[in-house]
Amino acid sequence: MELVFNTNKYLRKLASVWDLFGPPNSPARLLRAYDARFFGNPFYISAQIYDEMQKMAQSREGIRPLWFAFLDRNISTSKSDKRFTSLTKLVASLEIPMEDENGVLFRRFIKTFKGDFETYEKESAMLVGKIFGFTFPERLDVVLDLRGGVARSGSSLIADPPTIAMHLDKYERSCITLMLHELLHALVRKNKIIRSDKQTPRWLEDAVIEYFVPHAIIDEKLGFIDSFNIDEFEKEREFARPYAAEEFRRLLPHIKEYYKICGKKTIWRFLEEKGFDTFRTNSS
Repeated sequence: MELVFNTNKYLRKLASVWDLFGPPNSPARLLRAYDARFFGNPFYISAQIYDEMQKMAQSREGIRPLWFAFLDRNISTSKSDKRFTSLTKLVASLEIPMEDENGVLFRRFIKTFKGDFETYEKESAMLVGKIFGFTFPERLDVVLDLRGGVARSGSSLIADPPTIAMHLDKYERSCITLMLHELLHALVRKNKIIRSDKQTPRWLEDAVIEYFVPHAIIDEKLGFIDSFNIDEFEKEREFARPYAAEEFRRLLPHIKEYYKICGKKTIWRFLEEKGFDTFRTNSS
């Protein structure tokens, strides 16, 4: 799988705003209950950017065209497309500390990341295939942002072709499994594994993937962590992801059982056999 890193500052700003306001328990969302002007100009502009992005996400076309437009390094598409005129101006006016997109820090980071991924790619692909039933795509586009002193995070931007964002403070091998986490979101959606209906728990997809990557089962199998305690992990996830707590609890006994036979059948097939009727296992 070829990794193509994009460090364009406009795209990094957009992905950062999406990441800042996205989670339901995001402090940034809570602050929206108050006058955003009093939290400084960057927050005020970021809130406006997120509002524009939300409008696009809820439109018939969705937010996909926006990411495609800004994936152009010269943002010529977004400048010429009237749909993105106001958003482009807002992004340009957003002033936040950012690493030089062509600087030595990015070059060193990308070189290290690619080198380590090459080492673990074959085993990672084997685990993803056995556990999830997916093959790696030929190419993965990664919007990479480096921001010191801030917790790492990521998001899946486009399912097909798979495009993700990663916001990192430093390099560790677990950055590889964070990348796998976001890639799995893209592959689940591309292959329509989880049914999209009102009966399907909204955060089921995230809960399933988080039990495997990052800092979880696949990390243990790759040797990134010494051991994985499923019960402790579930408690920590409930605290960190309160909006998905019910899904983590519901999955816990089944993940503990699957852990013993990990990879002998896909997790989708296993959960369907346990009574979950939300998976399209004909694709797994």
